[in-house]
Amino acid sequence: MTRLCLTIDDAPSVDEPGVSFELSRMDRMREALEADGWRDCCAFVIGSRADPPALERWLQAGFALGNHSWDHVPATRAGADAFLDSAGKCDRRLEELGAFEHHPKWFRFPHLDRGSDADARSRIQSGLEELGYELAPASVEVHDHLFDPRFEGARDADEAQAVLNRYLSVARRSLDAEIQARKRNQVSAPSIAYVHFGPVSQAAFPRLLGLLRDLGFVEASLGEALGDPFYRAMLRDFEWNGLVKAQARAGLARRVLRRANKLGLRAGLFDQGRLGDLWPYL
Repeated sequence: MTRLCLTIDDAPSVDEPGVSFELSRMDRMREALEADGWRDCCAFVIGSRADPPALERWLQAGFALGNHSWDHVPATRAGADAFLDSAGKCDRRLEELGAFEHHPKWFRFPHLDRGSDADARSRIQSGLEELGYELAPASVEVHDHLFDPRFEGARDADEAQAVLNRYLSVARRSLDAEIQARKRNQVSAPSIAYVHFGPVSQAAFPRLLGLLRDLGFVEASLGEALGDPFYRAMLRDFEWNGLVKAQARAGLARRVLRRANKLGLRAGLFDQGRLGDLWPYL
């Protein structure tokens, strides 16, 4: 049994090059969570995209909202001062919505980027804690964002379905790798997974939730996960950036496979150029 906390980034909708902005995604994914009986899920809001009715419906369903900055600019590119200003502006929008009346204040870094170096990361983290936030890292991704442009650019319904199937295959392998890494390294802390409010996640979300059940994941709350010493230690390690991995360094075999995958992707093997990367988790 592996406990898992599910979170969703870029609320209320992804809005990236090659990917459309669609407010209804937040409602459709909320409905899938409710139908599946999921009780705890935090949606991390980009303040400049905030749509009060959609966010209020999310809160009314009992789910939490977190801060994902105002403009979604990575901390390394923004710099500490501008990044904290962006976080503060989003904080004010969420306070206006009453997002923290029944939920803790959680912050997720855009692109999981904490800043350019240890000094910047420490300064930014201190500023966020002064605003009352606890940081919410992630330990496993299912790479949905990589498939969004291919899904929306599919030539027909059959190709769109093939992209979805490829995505779910990648998600299964990525989640299984997380299970195996935690067993191998004897990490008992709940996994923290994240997806995005994008077209692939919306289309595949009921199947993804079923996949989590099939793999033996049991729901955990974000508060439970962040209370574990595994995450508390990582949040005080300012050399760390990105995913919090149970295994910090990949073994030789994994590094060889990673290199082979990059070469295969460039060559377009296995329809990777058309349907998406088969092994992005390597």
